[in-house]
Amino acid sequence: EVVSCVDQGGRLSLKTQLFGSRHVLLRTIFVGKTMRKDSGAKAAKRLTITGQGGSVSEIEVYSGDEHYAIPPETFAPLDAAPLIGKQ
Repeated sequence: EVVSCVDQGGRLSLKTQLFGSRHVLLRTIFVGKTMRKDSGAKAAKRLTITGQGGSVSEIEVYSGDEHYAIPPETFAPLDAAPLIGKQ
């Protein structure tokens, strides 16, 4: 089950909770700060992901990050890697 609190005007989920079986909270994603992209769309600037075991990941997007192009070959080596346990 997923429960989200959405800023309808900004078209952005500000808090998302992911639940597993028996309604156990697995992960919470919280947007602490937003920004406007060049296109005018609202985006997450600072967010925190909290895991079931208490692990916390904090992510911050800096202005200009949306201007970096990531070419497809960046992830090509992952496609060529053999799968673990697959013969």
